[in-house]
Amino acid sequence: MKSWWQSLAKRERLFLSVGIVFLIVVSAYVFVYTPMVRTHERMQEDLLALRAERDWMRQASREAAALVSQQKRRGAVSATQSPLLAVQKSADAMGVRAYLTRFETESNNAVRVRLEDVPLDAMVFWLQSLARDYGLSVRQLALEPAESPNTCHVSLSLEA
Repeated sequence: MKSWWQSLAKRERLFLSVGIVFLIVVSAYVFVYTPMVRTHERMQEDLLALRAERDWMRQASREAAALVSQQKRRGAVSATQSPLLAVQKSADAMGVRAYLTRFETESNNAVRVRLEDVPLDAMVFWLQSLARDYGLSVRQLALEPAESPNTCHVSLSLEA
């Protein structure tokens, strides 16, 4: 290789040297610099998206905290209102009182309820109402299909 290089004229060696340097510079630009710039731009876009998501999460967190405090102030079962009374009021308001066959207090903050032939949709909306308006959640739930379509027999325990 060295003898071949020496056999070239000075002008040819200069031309090849400049070509090799040019090829190295272009290769470095294409295979090193351009991917780095693209990666940097992509990372900048990702950073902006993550910041926007973080801001949204902070706002959602503030809204959730406000809703929790509002629920506590608004209608959660308190010492002056028993879960049994909340169940009765909510059942009247949601139209499921006719399906209640038994409800009794289990403890200071829990109640056991039995519903017969209740429409499934009405029962689900009623349970949502109890959770939202009175802070009662389902501790135990047993569903049995009833003879009529979309109805069931329900035994459940609710607690504040």
